[in-house]
Amino acid sequence: MTKPRIGILCTSLSNYQSIIRAFTWLDLSTIKIERASDFNNASHVVLPGVSAFGSLMEELRQKNFLEPLEVSRSQGKQILGLCAGMQILGNQSEESPTKGLGWFDFECVKIQTKEMQGVRTFHTGWNDVSINSNLLSMEETDCFYFNHSYYAANAPENISSGKTSYGHSFTSIVEKDNLIGAQFHPEKSQAAGLNFLRKFSELKT
Repeated sequence: MTKPRIGILCTSLSNYQSIIRAFTWLDLSTIKIERASDFNNASHVVLPGVSAFGSLMEELRQKNFLEPLEVSRSQGKQILGLCAGMQILGNQSEESPTKGLGWFDFECVKIQTKEMQGVRTFHTGWNDVSINSNLLSMEETDCFYFNHSYYAANAPENISSGKTSYGHSFTSIVEKDNLIGAQFHPEKSQAAGLNFLRKFSELKT
């Protein structure tokens, strides 16, 4: 059986090296996607986080990554967006006037302390995720590392496969077809994160 080759977009503000190390720990082959032609060599594609919505979309445009991302999607390649990489899978964000990829029907809004009593506007640290994922064959609650101040609002229930409570319940995993988005950082989430990435790598194109 052919082993997956995980293509990881090398964007300037992201922690793509940490994601590479996580997949390497799982004994999986990774490819640095530094130019559009690199998409051809990947069976799976990861959009890293640690960035801002508008700047990430702009960098994808400047590097001519938008078209090969669309091609990868249409080819059925498994695509995973992490943190800001998940957020740009939606329509737009209060963080920027820039439009997202529009692959999922949600908008990102800023965490509001007035609406979410007793929480800070920046969600940083470990938190539980209640997972009910058909794609990843996961039905459990596990703890992952978060670091964000915007979140996916009004995501339809049919694409929401992970929920987290931070002041109120919000969608922390979205999925449909060959697309998955996770608001947390699996590469920083120790055993639970490695298991999540392993499950993603096992998805077939």
